[in-house]
Amino acid sequence: MISLNFTLLPINITEFNFWYFYSRGKIKENEHPFDSIKRELFEELELEIIPIHEITRYPFKKFNLIFILCEPINPKKIKLKEHLRFNWVQSDELLDYNFIEGDIKFIKSF
Repeated sequence: MISLNFTLLPINITEFNFWYFYSRGKIKENEHPFDSIKRELFEELELEIIPIHEITRYPFKKFNLIFILCEPINPKKIKLKEHLRFNWVQSDELLDYNFIEGDIKFIKSF
């Protein structure tokens, strides 16, 4: 999730390393991407957001990645349900983190 000034980075762990990534989930049939990101962020973090606009989308392996500019409504009330922790990170710090492969293209262009 990208907000106007910061990026929310949920963190998952693999056997060897921490991986940072943007929240993701499948868009349900007939669901708009804005509705999907609202649903996913609430399910994973109880974070309420206002989607503003789609930044970009591109295919990656068998997925279509969509990045959406959002504004958080309740950024101080996040409850981790599927992740170990999260960070709010300024955009110019993104390359300091170990991202999963599909997000790197976006980060380098952001």
